[in-house]
Amino acid sequence: MREKKKLKKLISDNVSKFSHGMIPNSVALSPNKDDPEDHLFSISYVYYNDDICEVDKLQHNTAREALKVIRKVGKLSDPKQFKESGIDFFPVINAGEYKKVFKQSLPIDAEMKEHKIQGTARLFYFTVSKKFCMVAIVSSHFETAKQRK
Repeated sequence: MREKKKLKKLISDNVSKFSHGMIPNSVALSPNKDDPEDHLFSISYVYYNDDICEVDKLQHNTAREALKVIRKVGKLSDPKQFKESGIDFFPVINAGEYKKVFKQSLPIDAEMKEHKIQGTARLFYFTVSKKFCMVAIVSSHFETAKQRK
């Protein structure tokens, strides 16, 4: 009980030091306003299509390569860096077997892209602002003869 009274007194004594119960700006604001992560892509799974997801079917090396791609993306700050980082930027359209990828409602301005992972596996994604939106990872390629843009 005695400790509670001490604590209440300590709080009430110090509350008067702050104007209107507000924390002073010098304490409330971070001195470093430029967060380096604000410039990098964030990876979003909001549009991820679990219905066609085949991550569990990826072989060891292919799964490892898929994780490496995701790691690379998280270190990039501009779509122009994709190609130099070895990330494919192949546009795809909502036709043929690719229709599976477009089943979820995507933003109107979303331009679906495809990245090949070790020959047969594919990563489908689009970018919006600084977001890398993953749509699906599939273990086999689609019959795509003429379905790219």
